[in-house]
Amino acid sequence: MVLLGYSIYLLTIVFLVMFWRARNGRTSDELLDASAHDHHVITEIIKDHPAGGDWAEFCGWVEARSGRVDTL
Repeated sequence: MVLLGYSIYLLTIVFLVMFWRARNGRTSDELLDASAHDHHVITEIIKDHPAGGDWAEFCGWVEARSGRVDTL
């Protein structure tokens, strides 16, 4: 049970560090606007390509639609 508690704390810290690194000096409103834009790009890609494709095709579609490719 204690291991589960440590795991949850560690996971929380990892998410906070990821969020802090993704922020890059932007305000919360700018982050939300960027997330909304990315969401709309992805939903348009899914609408245009309902059968899907492999990862390279997807990255090409994202780059063509938004001009950039961000991968985790």
